[in-house]
This record gives sequence, structure tokens and C-alpha cells, in this order.
Amino acid sequence: MRTLDNPLENLCRESLYRENIATCDTGIRKLQAKLNGMSFLRLALFVALAWSIYSLFQDYNGLLLALALLLLVLFVCCVNLHFRWKDQRTLQQKLRWVSTNELKVLAGEANGFQDGATFLDSDNYLDDLDIFGRHSLFHVLNRTTTVHGAAGLARR
Repeated sequence: MRTLDNPLENLCRESLYRENIATCDTGIRKLQAKLNGMSFLRLALFVALAWSIYSLFQDYNGLLLALALLLLVLFVCCVNLHFRWKDQRTLQQKLRWVSTNELKVLAGEANGFQDGATFLDSDNYLDDLDIFGRHSLFHVLNRTTTVHGAAGLARR
């Protein structure tokens, strides 16, 4: 029989969440280092692009035009890669928050996710049934990290 009060299961869960936090921390640090390097590279590419465009206006040259176009393409690719890495870092930060929240729940603290109070409607009896709000069924079950996920859980 599985129970939430089983100390061995709680210890296993706690260990899993701590491992997830450590993995996320490592991923965040690596992505931050990549982002810092990419920022420097983008700056260098932008300066080189500005210099090549300035040089083009001073003395038109086909080679400088090709260099400017190449630098522009590289700059745009670096910007796209930067935003992709930034999104990955944000995902790692959210995953870390989820694991930290689960550790807090295991320790007896309140769930940090939404409590569903925004879904309360005074036209029905949902507030009487304690479906939404603090310490409600929704708050206990909610582990959604998106607006669409929370709305789907509320509908169900």
C-alpha cells in the first residue's frame, strides 16, 4: 500500500528532487556561460558589421559588401541561438522551481502553485465545495506551469 506518510518513499522523493535541483543548477550555469560568450560574440560581430558598412560608404568594394552580408547573417544566427539558449535557461529555472516546491511540500509547507482562486465563480457552488482557493482540491493537485494547463485542470 502506497501512502504519502511512508518515510522511505519520502526520502526517495526528496533525494530525487535534490538531484533534479542539482542537475538544473548545473544546466543553468552552463547555459549562462554560453549566453555570456554569445553576448561577447554578438558584440564583436556587430562592431565588425558596423565597420564594414562604414567602409562600404567610404569606398565601395564587392569584397566589403560580401563581408557585410556574411557578418549580418552570422549576427542574426547568433541572436537566434542566444534566444534559444535563453529559453532553455528559463525552462531549467522553472524545472528547478518545481523541484524546490515539491521539497517544500514534502516538508509540510504550502504548495507554491496557483490555488485556482481566479476560477471561482459566485454563480455556482464551487466555493462551497472547496474546489478552488487555498488548501482546496485544485491547490493540492495543481502542478501546472502554464496558463493552459491550469485552465485544463480547472475544467476537469
